[in-house]
Amino acid sequence: MGLKNKIGAFFGNTNSILPLLRSNPGTAMKSYGIVIADNGLVIDSQLGGSCALTLQQHPDYPRNYILQAVAGAGDWYIPYHNGSAHYCDVPKAQPNGTLVVTASMTGCALEVRDIGLSNRFYHDADGQNMPNEYANAQKFRADSAAYSGQGEVGLTKSNNYRARSTDQKYFSGTYLHTIICVKRGANWRVYNNCFFAKTVSDLNSGNIIKTSGRQLQTGIPHFLGEFLDA
Repeated sequence: MGLKNKIGAFFGNTNSILPLLRSNPGTAMKSYGIVIADNGLVIDSQLGGSCALTLQQHPDYPRNYILQAVAGAGDWYIPYHNGSAHYCDVPKAQPNGTLVVTASMTGCALEVRDIGLSNRFYHDADGQNMPNEYANAQKFRADSAAYSGQGEVGLTKSNNYRARSTDQKYFSGTYLHTIICVKRGANWRVYNNCFFAKTVSDLNSGNIIKTSGRQLQTGIPHFLGEFLDA
């Protein structure tokens, strides 16, 4: 195997990771760090909708990738808005490998409710903004307690990360959880990926000195559960 192929095998080929996410999401989510680019793609102020997905290697962190929802069709995007629970209605009977994505979470929740011909996927900001409508039709919910794990060393939310000062440097970190729903057969399967982003700043000026990040491959639940499409 040539050097270029060896590098591709280790870091992952961008063209192969998105198909792997559709066909074998468990392997994809364990093997690569994936962060959703929150580009604010919406149909109106509250509703998400169909989209296309693109994947590119993170410019700073090898073996980590940025998944972005863009205008198009085939997959689905749930918008995020602080202090609310925005949603996306996904018609039932989607093809195998269809993905539902949303901005990475740091304490929010994913909830799914049955509204008849569609499933309504919510991004519940801070995990406490769900509406009463269709409350008795809940199919699935994953909050921060469900997707956080011992891999975060007890630091399950970014505001619990204890900054410390050493040599006039300030360390802070955020755990970004990417929750992706994948249609497989009669069910939707829900997966979790965690990326730890650390920032080193000057204690006096506040200027950023260095940023770094890595995927947490162990100590977090990669599979959160599944629910019937019908």
